[in-house]
Amino acid sequence: MIGLMKSKIEVQRKARVSDGQGGFTESWATISTERGRIRPASAGEQIAGDKEQGSVSHIAYFRHRADVTSDCRLVRGSDGLVVEVLAVRHPGDGDRHLEVNCTEVQ
Repeated sequence: MIGLMKSKIEVQRKARVSDGQGGFTESWATISTERGRIRPASAGEQIAGDKEQGSVSHIAYFRHRADVTSDCRLVRGSDGLVVEVLAVRHPGDGDRHLEVNCTEVQ
């Protein structure tokens, strides 16, 4: 698995930024940059994901981080692909890496 994690992936979360007039705007802020992989979901993964949490278009893999939640999005550095996190799984190898169900942002 480690050899497949070649892309730089930004983990982002929405942040409130003051607009200078007493209000705020929301924008995406990078909380970390990880080495990982984002691949298209297979037909079976798409169907299973649709039943569980929504339209799964991609699966991401990277080292374990406790702060990755469904409030995050991922940006792949090589081509700018943006996906929103739908669900985070910790596969059977302990806390070594994450499998993240995602949907592509158009």
